[in-house]
Amino acid sequence: MKNQLLPQADGISISEYGLEINRVLNFEDWKSLLSEASRVKRTYLSILADITAYGRTKFGDEAVNDALEQLEFDLQDATKAEVISLVNLDQRTRYNLTSEHAYILGSKLDSPEEREKWAQTVLKEKLTAYELKKSIETGEVTRKSDLDESSGRSDGIPSIQSVRFHWEKWERQFKDRNAILKLAVPERRKILDMLHPIIELAALVEKSLADKK
Repeated sequence: MKNQLLPQADGISISEYGLEINRVLNFEDWKSLLSEASRVKRTYLSILADITAYGRTKFGDEAVNDALEQLEFDLQDATKAEVISLVNLDQRTRYNLTSEHAYILGSKLDSPEEREKWAQTVLKEKLTAYELKKSIETGEVTRKSDLDESSGRSDGIPSIQSVRFHWEKWERQFKDRNAILKLAVPERRKILDMLHPIIELAALVEKSLADKK
């Protein structure tokens, strides 16, 4: 069962409609089957990428595109697979790249040399797909924890920096502060009600600082 995706096995029948279990499974057998289902989901786009890449080389783009359309493949899946195919199977295997890693390498980088360099970095630094995306954007290895800290998130507990970050994000949706003052009266009253606890706390903190002078 190890090198196949949900293979036909004794007491297990698979069709285009689903899977039927006709024998008693122990927990390890059941868990192994569940693991294979997970692997199918994780590898689907990479497999589609390799199938379509072979087809384009062997039969040409038009034939492959027609086949994808006839078989009613989702356009988004087909497009992602096309990008993933820019990172070949050998690279994905050598550098332990998921389909998400490969998609980011294919969509964010233009040259094979750059893809190779960042693929090596994924393996060396054990980057998640999200960390790879952000690292390419910043030009250096960037961890999710670093991004959480810079946006004010820490250990899942919102910090005061996070409050400021979201406040500024909200405020930027307006042209300027005068635009806020021109909102309808009920909307301005709602804003004031929401800000009141913050205003009260700010006043208390300011007073505590003044009292210690």
